[in-house]
Amino acid sequence: MGFGIPLIAHGTTARQLPYYFASLSTQLSLAKLPFPAGLSSEVLEKAIATLLNRNRHFSTTLLLLEAYLHYERDLLGFENATTSLAISSLPAGCATYVEPERPVFLEFYKERQMPIGPAAGIRWLANPIEWYAEHYAARFGRDYGILLNAKGRVAGIPGRMLYIYTPEKVLITPPVEEGAVDDPIRIMIARTAPLSKRVVAVEEHPLMPKQLLEAEQIFLASTWYGLERVVGIGNYRRYKTGVTPPLTDMLNRVYFPERVG
Repeated sequence: MGFGIPLIAHGTTARQLPYYFASLSTQLSLAKLPFPAGLSSEVLEKAIATLLNRNRHFSTTLLLLEAYLHYERDLLGFENATTSLAISSLPAGCATYVEPERPVFLEFYKERQMPIGPAAGIRWLANPIEWYAEHYAARFGRDYGILLNAKGRVAGIPGRMLYIYTPEKVLITPPVEEGAVDDPIRIMIARTAPLSKRVVAVEEHPLMPKQLLEAEQIFLASTWYGLERVVGIGNYRRYKTGVTPPLTDMLNRVYFPERVG
C-alpha cells in the first residue's frame, strides 16, 4: 500500500518543496501511515539533491516521491509498521511548462466512483478506478475519463486536477474531499491566477457534470504537466481556450524563475 506525490526540480533543487512536504505530511496522516523517523523538509531536500547529482540530472527534472507501508521485524521477533520513501527522477521534455499543441478531449466515466472524505484526494499507487477510467476513455478515442464520486459529482481526472472557468471570470475546482487529486499546484494556482486580468477569484466547491457542459472554458492542472486546455467532452468541441496561456506564464515564474527572468 502506498501513494505518490509528483515534484519538479531544476538544477538539484526541488521547486516549492515546503508545500510538497506539507502535502506529504498531511497525506501520511490521512493514509494512517507512520511518519518516517528523522524525516524533515531539509532531509528530503538533501536526499533529492543527492539523487540528482548521482544521476547527473542538472536541468529540469520530474520527481516522484512514493511512500510505502511495510513491516520490519525487531530483535524480539515483533513486526513493527513503518513507512519507506522512494524518490525516482526522470528528465523533463522541456525546461518550462509548455501547453500541449494538441488539445484535450474528455469523456465521462460513470461506471466506478471515487470515494468522498478527507483522504479522498490521496494519489494511491495503482488505483484501479483511475486505471479503468483511462482505458474507458481510450476506447472512445478520448484523452482522459472524467471521474465522478459516490454522490455523482465531479472528482477530476486521473492524476490531474480539473478547473472550469465561468463567464464571471472565476476558476472553480472540486476540493480534495470530493475525490480530486491532492496536487500542491492548486496552491500555486490559487496564489497566482487572481493576478491575471482574466481571473478575479479561485474557488473550491463541488461541481456537477452539468456545470462542466455549461462552462466557458475547462483546463487540467498537474505538477508534472502544467496546464492542459480542454476543447471538448465527447464528440463535440465546446470550449474556448484563452485563459490558460497567461496562467502558464505565471506558473513558469513560480517554478522556473531563472528561465523566464
